[in-house]
Amino acid sequence: MFEFLIGVTFFSAGFFSGSYFKSLVIGSQDWKVMKWNPDIFGYRKVPPGYKIQKNEDVFMCLKMDTDDVPEGGLEVQDEGW
Repeated sequence: MFEFLIGVTFFSAGFFSGSYFKSLVIGSQDWKVMKWNPDIFGYRKVPPGYKIQKNEDVFMCLKMDTDDVPEGGLEVQDEGW
């Protein structure tokens, strides 16, 4: 029984610390919301305060710093999500 309590304690501590650090990492990123604009046939960044409506086509994305990309480039692969 003592081993079970130790296991639950360590599992809980790991879970909560992982959740905390994950929220710090994700929250510190420069997220952008992009909305489909049929006038330009592409996505545009939405202004602050914009309300996303139901059935709108939107993306949440991150700007990627490409200074460290190798000369040959990076291949984008489908993760199957």
